[in-house]
Amino acid sequence: MRRPALDARMVVSIIAAVALLAAYWVATALASSYFRINVPQSTSLSSAPEGLRGAFEYLDAMGHDPRALRRFEPLPTGGTIVVAATDPLARGFSDAEADRLAAWVAEGGRLVLAGPYAGEALGGVEGPAVRLGADSDDAPPPLLPSPYVTTEGPPVLGPGRRIAEGPWVSLYGDEGGAALMLRAVGAGEVLWLADASALSNERIGEAGNGEFAVRLLADATPVHFDEYHHGFITADSLLGALGPGGQAALVLGALALAVLVIGRGRRLGPVIPDEPRPRARTLAYVDSLAGVYRTAGAHADALDTLARGLERSLARRHGSLALGLKRRPEAATLLAETHEAVSRGTITDDAFVTIARRIARARQEVESIDG
Repeated sequence: MRRPALDARMVVSIIAAVALLAAYWVATALASSYFRINVPQSTSLSSAPEGLRGAFEYLDAMGHDPRALRRFEPLPTGGTIVVAATDPLARGFSDAEADRLAAWVAEGGRLVLAGPYAGEALGGVEGPAVRLGADSDDAPPPLLPSPYVTTEGPPVLGPGRRIAEGPWVSLYGDEGGAALMLRAVGAGEVLWLADASALSNERIGEAGNGEFAVRLLADATPVHFDEYHHGFITADSLLGALGPGGQAALVLGALALAVLVIGRGRRLGPVIPDEPRPRARTLAYVDSLAGVYRTAGAHADALDTLARGLERSLARRHGSLALGLKRRPEAATLLAETHEAVSRGTITDDAFVTIARRIARARQEVESIDG
């Protein structure tokens, strides 16, 4: 196999292509990171005013082990799952996901909902529907003693209210409805904060919101923020782990390699077989052939045939007969002696055998054939 020829221009082109693909990958990854940080959703990845990045870092600084939940199968063992949604979720809860979450809560899990659209997670929990209440600008007072009553003053829970019946218990609320309510589901519990603004980056530092966020979110740890339904999903394969930038760079690299192969390839198609070359005769064959020619008395014709075979070998090996004779002066001398013997007409048996052996040996050396 021939080694590919790489000149300086080709090496520089390859290095430039790799650098360009790497730069494209980095730029796309940074753009994706910027999008995640500034996306105006109630996600723990966002540093926008509506995001929950501050609550996530606050819990982390206090040792409550917050985590981003980017896969919804299987669900984590124990702890708290937080589903915050002030806007419609990027990925809605499927029936199977809602049923799986309801079973997880019933087995002792703790689910915290924040925001008006978080109720989509309750699709697998039976019970009366929760209705939208009237907005209120007043800070809702605690209605019952609970672990979520703060010591730093009443939290500012936002204007949103919900109205619930049956198994729901209002913990904070006013005439407009409940700002925070609770219900038991099997061995677990569900808490619904009607307005997620108290947990947001913009308002978590107000009044008792920081203490309230810790009491609400970290009653059972670790705390898993549902990012899966916001569209931030952990890849299940190496290709997925490359991300949009890596995938695009991989495709561009493959296309560039294909163009390089087509442009530099010496051929496209099946291999053309070499032209078959007659094998030089062995000395034993020459001896037997010499006996036949001696019997027939055709010494001159036999030597002429052997000389033409040697000339063909020289031409095939070196490109032309003239170049072969120049490269191998001993063969040129032997051919001259042979032509002189043939021109005389009368050749003795011993002379014939000697010349024939020399021609056979010379042809073997030209074609590098042993034997």
